[in-house]
Amino acid sequence: MTALLVILILLGLLLLAMEFFVIPGFGISGIAGLAALVGAAILSYNLYGSGICILVSCSIVVLLVLMLLLLMRSKTWKRLSLETKISSKVDAPPAEKGLARGTEGVAVTRLAPGGMVRFGEVNVEVATRGSLVEPGAAVIITEMEGNRIFVEEKKG
Repeated sequence: MTALLVILILLGLLLLAMEFFVIPGFGISGIAGLAALVGAAILSYNLYGSGICILVSCSIVVLLVLMLLLLMRSKTWKRLSLETKISSKVDAPPAEKGLARGTEGVAVTRLAPGGMVRFGEVNVEVATRGSLVEPGAAVIITEMEGNRIFVEEKKG
């Protein structure tokens, strides 16, 4: 029965470690790990009495604290964390693409109110001020706010 007690403690610690490192969230393996540790404490009380139960419970707490201290070391976290720096931007400003007020293009998709327009060789996401523009219609840039481009259907 002592072997069962040791197995429950080791299994509980292993399941909690798996929950922490491998399986995200607090799910089945975390609950099973805690249940194994509580089961080990209850089994020690039933088999050996309150003195051994207190000893087993204290050793479980010490092992959990040691495990947490091991996990909190910076080298452990560095192995688990992604250290890639993201330096790219979502999109270049319209001026870098050669776009300005009055530039003409052709709607690639329906602008309802947003969609894609081709200006020369560049497809750009644009918006209208509420009007609908069908694909293939000629459009002209009327306004630019930061990276947002507003167009309207070219008349004539």
